[in-house]
Amino acid sequence: MNESGRIPRMRGMAGSRAGHAAPESPSEEQTIPARPRCFHDFSATTIAGRPRDLSEYRGQLVLAVNTATHCAFTPQLESLQRLHEAYQQHGFTVLGFPSDQFHQDPGTDQDTEQICTSAYDTTFPLFSKVDVNGPSAHPLWTWLSGQKGGALGGRISWKFTKFLIDGQGRVLRRYAPPVPPTRIAKRIEQELGLQTGGRGLPR
Repeated sequence: MNESGRIPRMRGMAGSRAGHAAPESPSEEQTIPARPRCFHDFSATTIAGRPRDLSEYRGQLVLAVNTATHCAFTPQLESLQRLHEAYQQHGFTVLGFPSDQFHQDPGTDQDTEQICTSAYDTTFPLFSKVDVNGPSAHPLWTWLSGQKGGALGGRISWKFTKFLIDGQGRVLRRYAPPVPPTRIAKRIEQELGLQTGGRGLPR
């Protein structure tokens, strides 16, 4: 109330509110997360429970596989290990992503690691269990399935679907579960610039 006894009009109220709602500086604006462009934009949790940026594999040829310990294709773990051993020194690695989404990898991460390392002598990196399809799928696997389709389109059809990824994080090819890892050896050698020949890998 002013000296005349009148209540003064609140001028510019709408403008005042608008000014209050609007960010005062660009730094206050909400930023939209960058859309992943390559394999190296993701991170995952190792089977030991530690976060790992997949950018650590920049410059390497990677074979990402959704594994299982109680599947008809589980013996592929042995061949995957042979690939890992044969080409690791040339800049190649297998990365295993266990999943129980198809109900063929029961138990804890520790159970899975124990089976992989004791029964199949695996030494390639393993990650904590993930879903590979649906709303609960790990973002990496949603991205991978969107890069290269399979028999069911983008959806991962079964265990031991394999994605070959180059040093720049681009998906080169998708391999269906029945494809034995030894069949990928020639392509691995080509990408690494090695003389082809399978390097004596078992069929």
